[in-house]
Amino acid sequence: MPDLEIAIIIPEAAVTPLQNKVSLYNSQHGTVLTIEEWAELSILSEAVQDEIAQFAHQLKRDREAAANQEFADAVRAKQEALIAELKAGKAPAAAPTQEDLVANQNAMKAKE
Repeated sequence: MPDLEIAIIIPEAAVTPLQNKVSLYNSQHGTVLTIEEWAELSILSEAVQDEIAQFAHQLKRDREAAANQEFADAVRAKQEALIAELKAGKAPAAAPTQEDLVANQNAMKAKE
């Protein structure tokens, strides 16, 4: 299919609101697009939106899986180290109290 050329007549009343939108876009993205360039970019962005959404979803799943694996590996390594210390005759550190656990949970929630 050949390139598609579109001519759009924008009513004068819409020019200022569009220019405001383009100015906002430019300030957020460090660009200096004209209304015409912004309109083309907007249309082309719509054309690839499904692929971008699919990519973002897969990237999020991959990063979550990697983070979960890293977490599980860290917990497993700590468990193995503590077991090795026990086998070597080193007494375990005192178990945290219920108050310690609650304080830790509250601290973690505050970080979220």
